[in-house]
Amino acid sequence: MKINKNQVILYGFGILLFIVIDYFARIDDENKFRQFYYTDISGQISKISPHKGAVDITVRGKTFTFSPDFVDNKTDFQFFAKVGDSVSKSAKSDTLKLVRNGKIYSYTFSK
Repeated sequence: MKINKNQVILYGFGILLFIVIDYFARIDDENKFRQFYYTDISGQISKISPHKGAVDITVRGKTFTFSPDFVDNKTDFQFFAKVGDSVSKSAKSDTLKLVRNGKIYSYTFSK
């Protein structure tokens, strides 16, 4: 089997491009997590957007991205939480509390 020099260069460029995109995506994810982790959050959810294992919530005009795990609720956050529910989290806390119909549900999150 004969390998064309141009094909090798093209495959190499594709792999390099994938590595660069992955690197910058990780930096973006880390920055979004830091913003979420180091911020006090308290208020009502005005928007929920699930995506790729994470969820974006908007509270008081600020959007936060996190990857929720459940603690005392067996339903994923993005399918259980509704616009208008209240959330609270202290800075550097590993638990986000969701208040719905007077009941509190705790969600931890992946770092």
